[in-house]
Amino acid sequence: MDGYLVLHRDGNTAELLPASGTLPFLADFWDGQIGLTFRPVSGLRLDETYIYSHLGTRAEQAHTIFDNHIVRSKMNYQFTREFSLRVIFDYNAVLSDASLVSLERTKHFAGDVLLTYLIHPGTAFYVGYADGYDSIELGSAGVVPINSPTTSTGRQFFVKTSYLFRF
Repeated sequence: MDGYLVLHRDGNTAELLPASGTLPFLADFWDGQIGLTFRPVSGLRLDETYIYSHLGTRAEQAHTIFDNHIVRSKMNYQFTREFSLRVIFDYNAVLSDASLVSLERTKHFAGDVLLTYLIHPGTAFYVGYADGYDSIELGSAGVVPINSPTTSTGRQFFVKTSYLFRF
């Protein structure tokens, strides 16, 4: 096993079981979340969310084991009773110290758009697009980590329908 994390019931401490050859140790864990919703005009809703998690050593000179940042922006616009549009942007960064934990440093950015035509509750037609970017680069040596999430790692265009059968 290459290492894992156990959070204690009090929610403020964690036991990190690091990679083989390193003894387990106690760590301080804390996290927080903030969310804001704006409704500037009728039919428009903007949601902003930020989630932060931190794990650090308890030594006299405390070191960060990892920080995790998640930022989400979501926009919903209801054009009419039947037509709506949703746009979401997500950013997720795991910033870890490789000498203390076996987590890869990663950054991911994704965006998606969804247009909905609601015929009646339970019956709808959807058209959407999603695109994701990661902090990797494809080179002659294979996949190499880089600083920014600029490499497209997944695109999807889709059409979906759902129908509610009433008996």
